[in-house]
Amino acid sequence: MSKNRKKYSPKKARDKRLRSSHGISLGEYEHILRLQGGGCWICGRKKKSVSLHVDHDHRARKSKRHTWKRGPHRWRSATEYNGRRYVGKGKTKGKAVKSLLKKLKRASVRGILCFPCNRGIRVFWDCPKSLSRAAKYLARFSMGVTDVPENSNGTE
Repeated sequence: MSKNRKKYSPKKARDKRLRSSHGISLGEYEHILRLQGGGCWICGRKKKSVSLHVDHDHRARKSKRHTWKRGPHRWRSATEYNGRRYVGKGKTKGKAVKSLLKKLKRASVRGILCFPCNRGIRVFWDCPKSLSRAAKYLARFSMGVTDVPENSNGTE
């Protein structure tokens, strides 16, 4: 083995992965987790051996971008997301877009969830209305109502 080879660090690897996939550092991840009480934001489960997942809004990358040139070697790319305007800057058009996407990654982080809660939100397409209807459905059967309504699609 070479003497110049660096020793593997799980913390550095986790930090690198969080930065590339969500635009946040390991320190920011741990800060969000502390703000949430150390567990999943929805169910409150604490992490055991497996880390909790970063929940993010998938609409961020799909927001419409506008890119324009501002003088020689100066590009801008901008978009509106959740009522805020984000601007990326760069020497080339590609770098401006990349800068904008990096900012959107970070802005799209909503919280930290356990795998079942994160998966559940994704299964319901990040739609509060669908989740609300699912909660009403479960509440109905927990109250002992077992008959199937005439309109079985859940709309009233």
